[in-house]
Amino acid sequence: MAPSALVLGERHLQALWMSLRDAMEALRRGDLDVLVNDSKLVSLAQSLVADARQFSEALEMHVEPVLVAPLAPIQAQVRPRVLVVDDEPTALDAMTALLSKSYDVTSSSKAIDAAQLARERAPDAVVTDLCMPGVDGLGLLDLLRANTLTPAPPLLVISPRVDGVARNQALERGAFDCLSRPLDEAELLARLSRAVQYGQQLKREHTLQLTDDLTGVYNRRALHASLQDALCASARRKECVALALVDQDGLKQLNDRFGHAVGDQCIVAVAKALLAVSRATDVVVRHGGDEFAVVMPNTTLEGAQKMLERASAALAERRVTVGPGLDVQVSFSYGVAAGSAGTFDSNALLSFADAALYAMKRQRAPGRQ
Repeated sequence: MAPSALVLGERHLQALWMSLRDAMEALRRGDLDVLVNDSKLVSLAQSLVADARQFSEALEMHVEPVLVAPLAPIQAQVRPRVLVVDDEPTALDAMTALLSKSYDVTSSSKAIDAAQLARERAPDAVVTDLCMPGVDGLGLLDLLRANTLTPAPPLLVISPRVDGVARNQALERGAFDCLSRPLDEAELLARLSRAVQYGQQLKREHTLQLTDDLTGVYNRRALHASLQDALCASARRKECVALALVDQDGLKQLNDRFGHAVGDQCIVAVAKALLAVSRATDVVVRHGGDEFAVVMPNTTLEGAQKMLERASAALAERRVTVGPGLDVQVSFSYGVAAGSAGTFDSNALLSFADAALYAMKRQRAPGRQ
């Protein structure tokens, strides 16, 4: 029976990816310096650059982007997560059974499938066989690193034999650790424990880097990345993306009258109101000071406006206590823009949402800038 189109497509993409990876590695080592600097090959190199860029842009329109992972407390995870990868079924089952005593284990026999599982499950560490058909253990490392928005989990590579060259190559490429068969179980568990601890530390640091200290929502660093990812997804799915910019009303007056501690309470109240009505796919960001942004994939302008109306109503129901028997009402203004990747880029959406926000603030306070 002839191979299916899907199997052929996977083979072609694997072959292309592996060839590019090998070429990039040769470039990094300087092995191709003589070729790329040869004046006779300049036109060929320029054509290659143009074709590669065109292919990359075309492929990007059809590939599902990796969105910013939701921020979840590390402490909520009961058992550390480990991903095990091996093309040999017996070895895969044995490793899974051994590690399941201490870890929440997910297993895969193919590196490409494992990379997808890593994006979905966010493991604390990955244990992989080095030698596998198609994409090998070091290829898996490259796939894990392709997601630049989240840290790649530490990779513990298992080599089929004691091979100093293979071990050094794995470590130089960025593997966390390398073991050789036959495995010593106690040593494996000890080294994996170190990898898991390091992976959890990476997660904590990543969460802190993207989290606003005061409100616990995303900070400004995540805004452009999440908005760009949402627009890329909209191009593939032919869906609309909405962006809301939110500005708390009267924060300066609250700070002047009651102090900045009360002002901070009011900012937190706005963040909670936005989170209360947002979906799991929405990204709530503290843009700075009393300003917030909400990225809403697969949302029309009308849908986004309804979401902000619900948030405003939720905020109106909770007054902020500023002293004994004294509380204040908090409100916000907002501007919303919506579009798809074919009509808007991230800067255009930000500009239109900002103009809509400014129009609402002028309407609420005529004559004030």
